[in-house]
Amino acid sequence: MGETENREGQEGMVLVLVLLVLVAAVIIGTTVMRSSTIETKIVGNERIYKQDFYLAESAGNYTIANFDIFASSVAMNMNTTYDFSSQLPGDSIISNAAISLELFREGTSQVGSGSSATQLITRYYRAVSTLNNQTIEIGVWKNFPEQ
Repeated sequence: MGETENREGQEGMVLVLVLLVLVAAVIIGTTVMRSSTIETKIVGNERIYKQDFYLAESAGNYTIANFDIFASSVAMNMNTTYDFSSQLPGDSIISNAAISLELFREGTSQVGSGSSATQLITRYYRAVSTLNNQTIEIGVWKNFPEQ
């Protein structure tokens, strides 16, 4: 009789150990699942951040590529910001960007020496492109013959 009672006690102990291992496995699994969910959200947010940054940079590059067109389309006054967002191509991925130019400094320089020296006016512009929460600021300068 003593041997039968001992086996029944052991069978109960095995059930308790299996339940403890099962609870530990569920806790570990839940922790790993939460961690991977958080990591997935972080990666998704980083992807959106980088995508917005590169699109804002593309809008800035578009501004530089079309700088002469933008700068010559208005008589730019010092420290006045001009918005050129409406001139972005409507069918492109940067069509929702905001781009602007500002003339913020002017100076003179000389090219060459002696009698062949040419006086130039150097104008410094600030090109700003914004898309969603990303803003890119680019400095642009251009020389013009002195008038």
